[in-house]
Amino acid sequence: MIPPPHDAKAERALLGSILIDAAQGIKHLRSVEHIITSPDFFYLDNHRVIWRAMLEIGDGLDAVTLLSKLSEAGHLDKIGGQAYLLAEVIGAVATSAHVEHYSKIVASRYYEREIIASSRSLALDPEPEKIEPVRKWILLREGLTAPVGGSIEDITLDLCEALDNHRLPTLYHTHYKLFDDVWHGCYPGEVNVWAGAPNAGKSVTLLNLMLRAAKTGTGCLYFGTEMNKNELVQRMIPMVGGPYAYEVRKGQGPNYQKRYADACAALSGLPIIIVDNPAPTLADIESSIAQAKAKVVYLDYLEQFSMPRAENLRLKITEFMRELKILARKMDVVINLAAQLSRGSYSGSGNDAPKLSMLSESSAIEKVADRVVLFWTPLERQKEAEAFKSLKEYATAKNRHGRAGESGDLILDGQTLMLQEKI
Repeated sequence: MIPPPHDAKAERALLGSILIDAAQGIKHLRSVEHIITSPDFFYLDNHRVIWRAMLEIGDGLDAVTLLSKLSEAGHLDKIGGQAYLLAEVIGAVATSAHVEHYSKIVASRYYEREIIASSRSLALDPEPEKIEPVRKWILLREGLTAPVGGSIEDITLDLCEALDNHRLPTLYHTHYKLFDDVWHGCYPGEVNVWAGAPNAGKSVTLLNLMLRAAKTGTGCLYFGTEMNKNELVQRMIPMVGGPYAYEVRKGQGPNYQKRYADACAALSGLPIIIVDNPAPTLADIESSIAQAKAKVVYLDYLEQFSMPRAENLRLKITEFMRELKILARKMDVVINLAAQLSRGSYSGSGNDAPKLSMLSESSAIEKVADRVVLFWTPLERQKEAEAFKSLKEYATAKNRHGRAGESGDLILDGQTLMLQEKI
């Protein structure tokens, strides 16, 4: 029987590269911990035991302290004895210079073992949710051979050349002065979170943002989880001069058919793709971006998406946000994600501004997001709105690339469903 993929020589060389230089052992260990994230990366049991002991020692790691640690734990015989550690492990290398190279070989073989195991599980029980683990391990293995970048000299030369040739980086704007004056545009790879309480207008906000972007020729992709594609388009019809929202809902109004048809014609010319999957996965998002060749993506809304497997909701959202940020960078898109604020987050007077802590699993979202915008309507300001209109306050609660804490008002017209700058 053919054994699973592994490389015993690379495993020994990795361990030896860390131990061969007594003064730099912990430094070399720390330099590859982001690649070898678990003892399970090692195929051989004795190498797993050695790796665990090295991690437990930490500062002061060298061959002497490692032998002492293994002896105290009664594991010296388990790893093959002192002779194995000194002759087979440390003796496997002459320098620590290639520690990262060896770590990538070990990690690659580990990912190959996981790919095989996941593929076998999928073959025995071909359920759709078992596809994602296979894809995950494949992407992780491919990531080991990804380009490492360039020297700062090369990067600055490229930037100066781009400046001389007027090839400035692509920036995408919201086309709302309230945000653009502070954000100065968004680069591909950034993730913006738009958070409101239930029924606060998350979908309307994203649809308005998308329409403004699409009208400039920007390719847009919209994931609606609570409404199908027909309902979403019907929401946009009033926004482009068609029948009012309540008329669309009733299906009648003055000169209704012509106004409806004209609005549909206006929408049909916009570069927008709508996906109405009720529980999309990260894989769905990635494949749709690739097919649509979108530049800006709108996800409505976080809590409705299928989450990666994890022990609890916090870990699920943490992993989802982490992979979403990776996806934004990999696919070179700006992502706008709607998220939920707790309904009771600002109960009582209803006049206090919401906080980041009111986001569901807020720390997981806040750490990854480039920007977080919170919006609400204070009770004391509801009387300012005219008939069919409501005032909403928007505040940039986090901005990784500039000022935060900036706030301002937008008016939502209940007939056209348009968000407009307050005059």
